[in-house]
Amino acid sequence: MDGPSKRTRAKTLRTQREHGATLVLVAILLVPLFGFVALVLDFGALALERRELQNGADAAALAIGADCAHGSCGDYSSTGVELASANASDRAAGIQAVCGVAPSVPVCSTPASVPVGATGWIRVTTKTSNPSNPTDPGLVLYRFAGILGITDRGRQVQATAVSAWGPVGVAMVAPLTVSVCEFALVVGSPATFPTAVATMNFHTTATTKCPQGPSGADAPGGFGWLDVGASPCSLTVSAESWVSADPGNSAPHSCDLATWQNADITIPIYNAVTGQGNNTTYHVVGFGRFHVTGYKFPGKRWTIEGTTLSCPGESGNNGTCLRGWFTRFENDARSIYKGSSFGVSGVMLVG
Repeated sequence: MDGPSKRTRAKTLRTQREHGATLVLVAILLVPLFGFVALVLDFGALALERRELQNGADAAALAIGADCAHGSCGDYSSTGVELASANASDRAAGIQAVCGVAPSVPVCSTPASVPVGATGWIRVTTKTSNPSNPTDPGLVLYRFAGILGITDRGRQVQATAVSAWGPVGVAMVAPLTVSVCEFALVVGSPATFPTAVATMNFHTTATTKCPQGPSGADAPGGFGWLDVGASPCSLTVSAESWVSADPGNSAPHSCDLATWQNADITIPIYNAVTGQGNNTTYHVVGFGRFHVTGYKFPGKRWTIEGTTLSCPGESGNNGTCLRGWFTRFENDARSIYKGSSFGVSGVMLVG
């Protein structure tokens, strides 16, 4: 039998050459392919590190800001390291710098842009802290970049966050309001927190140091209920706003005052009252935080002190009052406004 034809031998030879060319092409393409994979892995690690450092910077700025708003920034470096590390997958991160406008904190070389009304701010810069690289712990090490001839061992990653604090612009509050005058009597001057235990009358009597309000209306020297409508026993109030009253001495029907026992409630502070009865409105200028140890309202009486609560100046058993003390409070804020502070500060990220 005759051997393969010339056409068959030519086809076989061409196929072999194509296979060889394909192998050469694959070999050539593997180099950039491996290089691309190396870049993806190394730069992915950098992106993850940057995100974790940013989370740590945000958490540290808010926590240190809350401490500063309370009157003392404390050991802000330790706070920063603790929260930066808590947000790192390897539980290791460092603090490059903490500065700002706050007690005992270094002043930043460049000021931050903060809301009008902010009483202070903090800038926190986090950095990589790599315990597996003791010679240069600030680097995120490249693991594969050498494939492309990159001689750098790694890159330093940092993240920055700025928090500011000041009087709260908006708050979820209990449905009652206390006058600036009554607040000042309880807190004293200069203001000290927490205050001593005090009892505030629901309606001011002529014997108090605060002025009476319009006839039939809640007096500016006492406190009164706010209208919550069909809502639960709380409402959202903005500073520098007028809020409708719920007249009378009894708590709104939606309120279970037992939930206030030995608890803290946020109370709007007002400086003016208009109208009478259902038309009464209060002008809110800020917010206070009150720890409740006792109350007396129609059909509702409780005191943590174990004795029957009597209201100052009450006639017989007709008095209504709230007992406890004002304290400081810091929380995440939706807004900061330029106004009076009554011990409640809002802390928010601004950069």
